Amino acid sequence: MSAMEMLSQKLKTFEEKTLLVLVITTLALIFTNVLLRYGFHRTLTWAEELSRFLFIAITYIGASAGVRTKGHIVVDLLMVVFPKTRTALLLLSNFFAALFSLIILIASMKYAYFLKSVGQTSTGLSIPMWIPYVGVILGSLMMLFRFQEVFVRTIRRNEQ
Repeated sequence: MSAMEMLSQKLKTFEEKTLLVLVITTLALIFTNVLLRYGFHRTLTWAEELSRFLFIAITYIGASAGVRTKGHIVVDLLMVVFPKTRTALLLLSNFFAALFSLIILIASMKYAYFLKSVGQTSTGLSIPMWIPYVGVILGSLMMLFRFQEVFVRTIRRNEQ
């Protein structure tokens, strides 16, 4: 097993376990808050904010898992019309998707650094606002790896 395959397998395990924990936690928070709101006319003031932060992390980590499982939308009209360009179009689309992930990664890192430097805290949880951006940074980094992995697999498949 190559180093890339080992890293891919560890990343898959991390994605699956992290997503499971985050989704269950988010659902439990939302369910509890709804129950408290409508059953007891009280709410957990911080639960909505934490659910929002967890949902953002779920979105970006889930996007990485989507790249791994080829769950992203691919517009393949050009591949059907011009079948000889399939490999080139796949490589090009993966390149642009990786570039977009890189832009998101850099922007989120800059913004998280800015938030850390000004010391802004969240309203409900009173945590530093740069912490929720860790999910965006981590997810974007994982997507970059996944797009690179798909890029390499496409080239290897074409060579065979």
